[in-house]
Amino acid sequence: MNHFIEKLKSLSSERNDETNYDDIESLKRINCSKIPFTSIPNLISINLLVLNCSHCFLDALPILNPCLKKLYCQHNNLSELPQLGRLICLEKLCCQNNKITHFSDDIVGLQALESIDIRNNNFTVFPTEIRELKSLSCLHCQNSCGKNNRQLSQFLKKLNMTWH
Repeated sequence: MNHFIEKLKSLSSERNDETNYDDIESLKRINCSKIPFTSIPNLISINLLVLNCSHCFLDALPILNPCLKKLYCQHNNLSELPQLGRLICLEKLCCQNNKITHFSDDIVGLQALESIDIRNNNFTVFPTEIRELKSLSCLHCQNSCGKNNRQLSQFLKKLNMTWH
């Protein structure tokens, strides 16, 4: 393998539809935003810290390495985020403007999560598991629950928070 590729820590391939991440195990950051594809190869073998796959028309996320700290997957066609609870080091999750209807119960495993943006999704029930996230300090949730704004208001009251 090319010595340059072995030492590569960050790769921005924005708007480049010829991206191949095979055999680049040293990558820490991938920015593949605005690439029009519906899936990304599994990235579990890459020790990524940051993945930006926003604006890609994705229907699903790849299997990710649990070391991931920041995930930007906004403005896609995602209806769920399976295996989210595996990302035990995740600190920031930006998944706004998708079609997400629920989080699985394993979201409580995201104890390092400090910031989450779930705005403009299709949650049928507000994900109350979020209250178990002890490190969470920033929650963006406008227009995420459709007609369930009363439920959201009650949830935020329990956390001594308000929304506008």
